[in-house]
Amino acid sequence: MPELPEHHGAPLKILELNVQQDNADHARVRKLLEASDADVVGLIEVDRAWLRDLAPALAKWPYTLPQPHDKDK
Repeated sequence: MPELPEHHGAPLKILELNVQQDNADHARVRKLLEASDADVVGLIEVDRAWLRDLAPALAKWPYTLPQPHDKDK
């Protein structure tokens, strides 16, 4: 096995969460995001309603690429 290079800098913290689109507990996910110090956040199964409700918590991450997936479309 090759030797790994010496580590430099801080570790990257990633939060990835499948919100399960039918889940109605948006407040619980919002609280998790508000408490998170992740550098990168990935949310799976978000629709427009999820993005709308989580917008205040997601504002602390300045770069976003929202890709809502609405089941009815």
